[in-house]
Amino acid sequence: MKLLVFLVAVFTVCTTLSPGHIENFEQTDSGYGSILLEWDFIEGDDPLVKYTLVLHEDLSLDIYCPESHCSAPLNDLDACEGGQFELTPYFDNPENGTYAGDVATTVANAADEVPGPPADFVVGNITGRFIEFMWNDPVVNPKCAAGYVVSCYINMKRISEDSHRAAEDYEYDVLLGPIDPCTTYICYTLSFGFSGEESDAIIVNVTTGELIPSAPTNLSVVQNDTVVTLVWDPPTDNKQCVDFYRLCSTLVGTQDTVCQTVKDTLAEMTFMETCDTYDVSVTPVTPSGVEGPALNQTVTITTDTVTCSPL
Repeated sequence: MKLLVFLVAVFTVCTTLSPGHIENFEQTDSGYGSILLEWDFIEGDDPLVKYTLVLHEDLSLDIYCPESHCSAPLNDLDACEGGQFELTPYFDNPENGTYAGDVATTVANAADEVPGPPADFVVGNITGRFIEFMWNDPVVNPKCAAGYVVSCYINMKRISEDSHRAAEDYEYDVLLGPIDPCTTYICYTLSFGFSGEESDAIIVNVTTGELIPSAPTNLSVVQNDTVVTLVWDPPTDNKQCVDFYRLCSTLVGTQDTVCQTVKDTLAEMTFMETCDTYDVSVTPVTPSGVEGPALNQTVTITTDTVTCSPL
């Protein structure tokens, strides 16, 4: 008796996924708060079920389009809203059910509009060297604000600073400087769009704080036959903070001191006599009454026509 043994090969058949794919996914038009996206679809063996279009967590929608060329008009967006869109096709497979295909991406934005001016614009801390400005994104077309300009000027001298993000109560915070103390600047800020259009400007006048001036320099005597004039140069540092000079002179060898307030950098000394020697001090004083260091110098009043006897 013969025993026949049959070997049976058992094969497990795995279903191969054969999806289609997206080509030429792009933005083809835009308007105020609107975007038009279009793409082509190349079929595979598994039937297409739908697309899912995602921009961010607040903008996700399912699209049903069985055609080889599809479009998706997006309306009710904010001006300039957009970014990277992700388009995912979903397919049906008899063995595996619904599954996602390859994701297509493109960058799209609604039409550029002029942004409004910065919101909640305020002047922060003011020192003798810096001015702080703070503001928030515009109320009108905030997504269209590509950047901001903050600028201050006086006598056509302009200083500017790019904006940067802050982590406190305001979205933006700029420290502008270094600038001159005791000076009133005309300052403005504005928003500008991605195409360069500028918003209306917000304009403010800002006076910087006081810094103590250094001592005046180069005291000299200018004299003719009838008038003696003392002349000096203003402080090299913080001269803008000089409200006036306190000029005092004392006849050497006496307690005879005369003081006066001088707004300019010169003063006629009608009481000074030829051949007399004086101790002179010139002290700068700020608007708040703070005195800076004084220029102290001894001068002798001489003329070409009079010879003074030595002491």
